Amino acid sequence: MHTGNLNNLILSSQLHPAVKEILNIVADKVKNNDLPTEKLYLQEDVFLFTAEVVTETLDMRRSEIHRDFMDIQILLEGEEKFGYSCKGYETITDDQLDTNDVAFVDNVIDEKYVDLAAGDFAIFYPNQPHRPMICVDTPKPIKKIIVKVNKKILS
Repeated sequence: MHTGNLNNLILSSQLHPAVKEILNIVADKVKNNDLPTEKLYLQEDVFLFTAEVVTETLDMRRSEIHRDFMDIQILLEGEEKFGYSCKGYETITDDQLDTNDVAFVDNVIDEKYVDLAAGDFAIFYPNQPHRPMICVDTPKPIKKIIVKVNKKILS
């Protein structure tokens, strides 16, 4: 996992060059208020979309993994907590990897949490468990951009 802020991308300079380029493109779109209203492909293996949702309590959210895609979550408005682990999980409870590149998992090992505010982003790597859309205090509306980057562009 990696966290950063769109307004200070220099602190994310160690990321893969393709990921840095994608973040710069998205930062320009945010700055120019050029947000997609539907799924937008930046290239064949990279797409993004805007989501306006309401966060939920921890017990309402499930942890997930992706096999083929890196998941970049960029918060535009509101506040959001994410659960994540660098140690994995024990059980897949709902396997949709072949159809939707997502599986929901239980028994995340040593789950930790990070809070994001507007402008912050979190990057979750393929097979890394993460639990998005957790409320920080109480459920509230948020707006965010989700960027999916196929792992093959990282090789």
